[in-house]
Amino acid sequence: MRLCVLADFREEGWPSMDLVTEMLTRELMCRPEIECRFVRPALWRLPFQPGRRCFGMQRFIGRFVQYPLELSSLRASADYFHIADHSYAHLAHHLQRGRVGVFCHDIDAFRPVLRKGTGIENRLRQGMASWTLSGMRRAHTVFHSTDAVRHELLTSRLVTEDRLVHAPYGICVEFQPASGAYDEDVRRRFGGGYLLHVGSCIPRKNTEFLLQIHAALKKRNPLARLVQVGGTWSTEEQEVIHRERLEASVHQLRGVSRDELAAIYRQAAVVLLPSKAEGFGLPVIEALACGAQVIASDLPVLKEVGGDVVIYRQVGDLAGWCEAIAEEAGKPRNTFSVAARADRAAQFSWAEHARIIATRYLELERQAADRSRSW
Repeated sequence: MRLCVLADFREEGWPSMDLVTEMLTRELMCRPEIECRFVRPALWRLPFQPGRRCFGMQRFIGRFVQYPLELSSLRASADYFHIADHSYAHLAHHLQRGRVGVFCHDIDAFRPVLRKGTGIENRLRQGMASWTLSGMRRAHTVFHSTDAVRHELLTSRLVTEDRLVHAPYGICVEFQPASGAYDEDVRRRFGGGYLLHVGSCIPRKNTEFLLQIHAALKKRNPLARLVQVGGTWSTEEQEVIHRERLEASVHQLRGVSRDELAAIYRQAAVVLLPSKAEGFGLPVIEALACGAQVIASDLPVLKEVGGDVVIYRQVGDLAGWCEAIAEEAGKPRNTFSVAARADRAAQFSWAEHARIIATRYLELERQAADRSRSW
């Protein structure tokens, strides 16, 4: 069976989406019953230097004009198409019905449809979200990583239950408790015992609250440090850093390798996920695989992923978060706790993720063959 995996434009800058697509494709290519093709077009360049607003235009043209045009030459190259990111689900409109699957990581892209607003900008968002949602509804199968996302899809009536397939993410081999080549470099650069956050700085990640946590802890301990990997501070967050005089104690990194990130996890005192909403929370299992203590928001999805080896606190409870961090940061990392965290992370496998997805498309192929024979 020929399966084509449609990836995000790399220029979008979503490392988690890139990782999920990369690992799925890698595992599918190891399966003899699947002939896997990976597609990621390079985003067209505009005839002028794009600023932040112009990149939005470039991104819009890429998603809704360029990618559909690229698909016109690919339709005959595969039996089935797997849209790896639900925010590209509109591509299903340009592919044969019944031969498309979509992976829905969370329902953020569809919230404009659920929360109708007024004004031109809101109406534009609603229009794009509606078109994307109709593409996902056109897909034969909608994959999801957690039961929490499944619940949101069903309660919001975005898709019907019969189309849903649960395919949890996996953990990469680089994330493990044993020290690697970058650990000493991380210790020299940041020392040990820093707070760590991994992910973007979009609003639902609650990184402004993360800075408030750090500011509160720094008043107790002037040597406290915070390392943020993968994001870009917003203007409001930069103002918090300046107002609280955190410039010297806050470090932000982007573009690190998985080996480097594993070392950063291992050397952290505590890994924090103060998110308001998540679809899975990859940093939870990455940190656990490295033996790190995780404190996360008390969200059903994070409790589903992290289990009883993660500490949970209510979103926005500054005192509760600070108390938990102060208590955990001073504890030595013992062999038992490290092993328990690694065991939890080991429950997640990219090979199993790919097996579930491959099995679904192979089932569709068998069903199509049975229908053909019945005629």
